[in-house]
Amino acid sequence: MSWNLLREIGIDYVEDASACADVRLSFPVLLERGVDGRYLIVDEIGLKKNLTVLNECRTLLVDSEHQTIFDSAACGFDDGYGCLIDGGRIALLRRTTWELLILEPSGEVLERFDLSVHTQLAPRLVTWTPRGTFLLALLDSVYEVDILEIDRRGRLLWRLPTHEARFGCPTGVQQLPDGGVLVVDEFGHVAGEAGRDGEPGWQFGRHRDPSSRPDRLSNPMGARRQADGGHLIADTRNHRILDVSQDGVARRIEPDESEVGALCSPTFVDRLPGGNLLICDAGNERVLELDAGLRVVWQYGRQVAHERALSYARSVELHPDGTLLVADTGHNRLVSLAKDGRVERVLDANGGLFWP
Repeated sequence: MSWNLLREIGIDYVEDASACADVRLSFPVLLERGVDGRYLIVDEIGLKKNLTVLNECRTLLVDSEHQTIFDSAACGFDDGYGCLIDGGRIALLRRTTWELLILEPSGEVLERFDLSVHTQLAPRLVTWTPRGTFLLALLDSVYEVDILEIDRRGRLLWRLPTHEARFGCPTGVQQLPDGGVLVVDEFGHVAGEAGRDGEPGWQFGRHRDPSSRPDRLSNPMGARRQADGGHLIADTRNHRILDVSQDGVARRIEPDESEVGALCSPTFVDRLPGGNLLICDAGNERVLELDAGLRVVWQYGRQVAHERALSYARSVELHPDGTLLVADTGHNRLVSLAKDGRVERVLDANGGLFWP
């Protein structure tokens, strides 16, 4: 017996962007632009597997014409989380072998560093710091966390003291000008900073208390402190990008959905020196560069939604008259849909429900 898709309810597609990507993305979590105009993309590719810790990951380097320059999976590294470093090279963190590789875009391995000499936890992600060092986040299956800084020779420079600052599942890290770190904690539903001594500092969101309220987060996966002291946050499960000022006021960044499409589960955001935004729109399997007017400058990915009436819908009930009652989980509401998929009635949309 086979199944055929007849129609989808709750989603309206715009043009297919697949033609501008020769590698289909699965769940992109990092987007960087090099000084040469090339883009580095990190894509989590094993999310459908029911595992506590997922290791499958690929790193791509593509040019502005969407041609693939480097593909870690094609080089035999199907566990590689990468970042750009000086000289146009790539640092590739291998999650299963506890190695940090330095590669040319051609795939030639120049150096290898053994991370097991510094930690027993599994490496998850790496970023290149303004100091010319590597910042790494590591964790195990019970989410014990280690954050390390190592130099260009692989020597340990610093380890975040955990007696003060604790994070459940870091999905993004950034070194701050004073040497401290910004950590995005997906499981704790917060983005927070810690000093070099481990002392907690700025934090946005409430620990282990997810919400769609303006001052809360729900499974955030990316954040960057800005030059003015504010922060950009990818509030992933709330499907939004927040620009948080120094005094803690959050403003939602909202591209024109008629041109850009609706963001779905954004996992990363950063602002380039010229003001453009880099965004990983993971739920739509694409990455974007937007200008200061939030217009698309460049994108790489696939078909995107012009409008999503539903988000993470978990339950549906078909009524005799053909209408549907849906638990619209990600939007924190129940909705009644007409036969043609239109939202006829919204139940409890005033904040009384969360993640029904």
